[in-house]
Amino acid sequence: MASHLYGNYFSTRSQRVLFTLEELEYPYEWHSKDFARGEHKALPYVSEHHPFGKVPAFQDDHVKLFESRAICRYLVARKPGHLTPPFAGTSSASLVQGARFEQAASVEQSYFEPPLEKLGFELIFKK
Repeated sequence: MASHLYGNYFSTRSQRVLFTLEELEYPYEWHSKDFARGEHKALPYVSEHHPFGKVPAFQDDHVKLFESRAICRYLVARKPGHLTPPFAGTSSASLVQGARFEQAASVEQSYFEPPLEKLGFELIFKK
């Protein structure tokens, strides 16, 4: 099964994954999402690739990932070389577990922390 990257050339996060794919010489198919038309917010993209309607999203074999850093770390672990060392273990299960952890950590950083930081400031410092 071919690898698929869903993104937008104007997205720095999509560029991060594109750079990693090219650096690793990893084969993939590019699927551009038109921001002006809201393709990244529409079904089936949201239900099949990125639950928050963002880019990039990646599919490799039966593994689906979103969040650029998680995707990049998965790619590096999948094709170890000069970029960084792979996740501990070399089995497919350990690669996916590591990528899923990175994905969850990135979700927390990207979607939960910013509004909670604003709320905390309002509740603690503006009293």
